[in-house]
Amino acid sequence: MGIELQKGENVLYPAPYVPSEPALLVVTTSRTVYFGSDGRQEMLSRDLIYTGRSVGRPYWVIALFLALLGLPLSGYAAYSYLSVYGKPSFAEQPPAVTEGVELEDPADARWRALYFGAPAVLLMAGAYFLIKKKRYLVICRNRSGDLMKIAVEDSIKQMTLMMTIQATAMASGGQSAPPPNAPPKK
Repeated sequence: MGIELQKGENVLYPAPYVPSEPALLVVTTSRTVYFGSDGRQEMLSRDLIYTGRSVGRPYWVIALFLALLGLPLSGYAAYSYLSVYGKPSFAEQPPAVTEGVELEDPADARWRALYFGAPAVLLMAGAYFLIKKKRYLVICRNRSGDLMKIAVEDSIKQMTLMMTIQATAMASGGQSAPPPNAPPKK
């Protein structure tokens, strides 16, 4: 997945760049090449008009579903346990014999609380770990409207990559910084 460098072109990211090793992303002084899920994408630095970043939580719908599934289970488990809290089981203290009344052993209610509580805890833990997962993207748009979404591992690499791409675009005449003390455009 290496790229053929043009004359006078230097690799800025990744550093150090080894042409024989695969690199999913290469930022040079004149272009950005990304091998992602959409295949090979390439943008010239002089054509870039926008570079930004995005942070999202890709699994929030699944996490919400798991949490909504776990809440009633945990509520029922808490109700089952608290309804017999402090009461001895029938093995510890046999109940008084009453005719025609069916009694429930408090030990059975505690087991039912455990039976519903354990899956509830697992569902809520799964929801927690899914909602913590973040997706970091660097977004580039060129003059023709093409969009490149570059996935990175963390926010530090995201900022480093975004600043490197912006610097190459400014150096090649793509994105230009507004002049100092310029009035805003209407």
